[in-house]
Amino acid sequence: MSPELCITIGMSLSCVSLWAPSGPPQAPNWADPPPLSQAVTSQPASRRDPTDTASTKSDQSGSDTYYSSGRAAKAQAARQLALRYIELWSAPNRVTIPSAAAFYGPSVIFHGKKRDIGSVIAEKRRFAQRWPDRNYHYRPGTTYVGCDSHGATCTVWSIFDFSATAPQNGRRSRGIGEHELIISFTGPSPIILSENSRVLLRGAYNIADRQN
Repeated sequence: MSPELCITIGMSLSCVSLWAPSGPPQAPNWADPPPLSQAVTSQPASRRDPTDTASTKSDQSGSDTYYSSGRAAKAQAARQLALRYIELWSAPNRVTIPSAAAFYGPSVIFHGKKRDIGSVIAEKRRFAQRWPDRNYHYRPGTTYVGCDSHGATCTVWSIFDFSATAPQNGRRSRGIGEHELIISFTGPSPIILSENSRVLLRGAYNIADRQN
């Protein structure tokens, strides 16, 4: 069984069948990078294989077109949600903190552990207060979307650039990371079911710096 990979090329969305191995969850670390000796430069380990329960070739009614168009639409919706999410974390805290919970359900698998949304938002609030000036940007051409056979969940994986400053103490952090969201379409609106990210390289001049 294989999920479907949808890659944005220009303004179009191209989808093919794929399989990719799961990787271990990584510790949350968006703006506090590890020592350079621990920086990751190999192929990302967190590109996951969404749970697949049926063949991508056809549905029970025998309609290939239904699943192909349905997954492509959900892949595009998942990509747009991920883009809105990362843009939110470049907004001022007065916007980011009250808006973040709307992207989730009552609980979320946060860096490999199932947690209630209240505790996750509290952690994100502390992070935002520690780094009040933030810029996050997905790198062009690095966003991949894989959806399961029924389109119940889609996984969005991307490389992102970040830059964060703390005017209260003069600290600054910047670098490159990877970000993964598993998005559920089983409810009335898509929500983040799982979130994972890690820093790949610290101190790198990047797109986020050029936005400042």
